[in-house]
Amino acid sequence: MKLRTLTAAVALAALCTATSAFADDDMTLRRAAELAVNTNPEIMQAIQNREAIAFEERQARGLYLPRFWAEASAGVRELDNRSRRIAGIDDHTLYPMEFSLNGEYTLYNFGGRRGELERQAGRVDGAAHRVRERAEYIALEASREYINYGLQEELVDLARQNVAFHRDIVARLQRGVSGRAVSETDLQQARERLAAAERHLTEAERERTRAVISFRRIVGEPVTSYVSPEEYVSALPGSLDDALGMARENNPEMHIQQAAISAAEGELRTARSEYMPEITIEGRARTGEDLDAIDGETNDLQVRVVATWEFYNGGIYQAAEQEQLRRVSEERFRLHQVAREVEEDVRISWDRLESEQSLLSVLQEQTSLSTEVVGGYERQWAGGRRSLLDLLDAQNSKINVAEALATSEYAYLFAQYRLLASTGDLLDNLGLTPPAAAEANHRAAINAPDPGPGEDDRRRYP
Repeated sequence: MKLRTLTAAVALAALCTATSAFADDDMTLRRAAELAVNTNPEIMQAIQNREAIAFEERQARGLYLPRFWAEASAGVRELDNRSRRIAGIDDHTLYPMEFSLNGEYTLYNFGGRRGELERQAGRVDGAAHRVRERAEYIALEASREYINYGLQEELVDLARQNVAFHRDIVARLQRGVSGRAVSETDLQQARERLAAAERHLTEAERERTRAVISFRRIVGEPVTSYVSPEEYVSALPGSLDDALGMARENNPEMHIQQAAISAAEGELRTARSEYMPEITIEGRARTGEDLDAIDGETNDLQVRVVATWEFYNGGIYQAAEQEQLRRVSEERFRLHQVAREVEEDVRISWDRLESEQSLLSVLQEQTSLSTEVVGGYERQWAGGRRSLLDLLDAQNSKINVAEALATSEYAYLFAQYRLLASTGDLLDNLGLTPPAAAEANHRAAINAPDPGPGEDDRRRYP
């Protein structure tokens, strides 16, 4: 108990030290992703699940080892039968006391143990790939929240610029009203636009606060600074087909499902072993008093080979084999489903990347034009050749376009990260190492066969 308490304390201290170390550095996107991957509870849950299944595999390995157990008993026995009556000891009370050592070892069971070991190894590897999948997902979520925080910061800055512009217009109009050069109606109109700009600023600040909260939920630390994230255009696949191929090879979801097929095939092998006998060797050594209805001390040593074969049980084994055969098929079809979902994610990510790239050039040109329009309208308004409404509408259009441009820039940046995540390459490009529990090598360690390309098993139908 003390050892477990000490271990927990050391682990907690290490986690706190790591968190403090992260907190001392600038909160870059890479740092945020690294902190999230190392501390996020979702990944910790996946790691614990992987370790738990690894101990299930350890139990399967135990099937290859002998079992030993001890047994002790003591009691009283009244026995009256013909042989004891002839011997004249039918009225003797027996006080049997026994101590025994027992051992059992399975010599061969026609693949039953092997199937269970392959099943558990497949489950361990699947859980390891799940750790990798969670790490990729959490790194992407950290990237999303970090990029979103940068976007909200820029939107707040644009909203402040808009408020400053309207305050300047109101101040100029107030001077004009005092000099009777501007109507009160124009001043009221400008004030109404200023109030709208201030409301928009408040909403932008609220969204920024939400972004900070969401970031902290994923990363576990607040945003202490914002550094423009690195772009990964050069690291992206050259074409959609390349991206799809990379996803089929690298996406953790694909590996998870392939491991599930291996586990199902192992269970099918175990089910088929039930048709055959199980051969075991048993040993027993016992000593005691008044054993087997015989007075006095007894010493007994026995070793034997036992073959147990349940050759008929009402078709239960046949039905179990057909059940597991369907389970294998179920996992294979689930792999096809996962492949379609992964491809869908890649196609969506690729489309987002291309569409945002096209939209950027349009918005950049529109932003430049709207800035020129506002500048020109402001000069014309000052010279009396433009109405106040023209100027305010132009400014409103400028802010809308600027916000759309900022949103598109950050969306284009995030689309790169999303595409890398969909192909299973985000962590590698960020220079991050997944948790050690993400290493999937248990099937290779026992030389488990890879899932076959298909099935040719004989099927029965209910």
